[in-house]
Amino acid sequence: MQITHSEFKSYRAVCAEIADIKSQLDARYAGDTVQSGSKHPYSVHNVRIEGYVPDGNTLSLLVRLSDLERLRTAVEEFVDGISDSEIRTIVSLRYIRGKRRPSWQCIATRLGYCSEHTPTRKLQKYFLNGGNGGFPVL
Repeated sequence: MQITHSEFKSYRAVCAEIADIKSQLDARYAGDTVQSGSKHPYSVHNVRIEGYVPDGNTLSLLVRLSDLERLRTAVEEFVDGISDSEIRTIVSLRYIRGKRRPSWQCIATRLGYCSEHTPTRKLQKYFLNGGNGGFPVL
């Protein structure tokens, strides 16, 4: 799957939206235990019934959750597929890890560079030279 720059930039927001949708769905999940004797051997036994409360919004939430999880998985697989360890670290720090996106200077310092331009140029060069068929990053 081809990943775009905007999909990378929105990765953290996608993860936050997944968590939000899951909390909404948790509130719509119901379970109950009933007694049944309608099946062979016709003795009364407890049966657990679980599922989402049926309403119009539940299905749309489940579909949206599925789409977002597919996008999150695609981005993560793309990053895992980057063979160059330094580039994978730059991409991971900039787009994947943490709740906030670190600055280029912070990434440069963490990788041992003095200039913030070094990781940006390395990443841009990697993608412009056809690294994983990706996108140019600025």
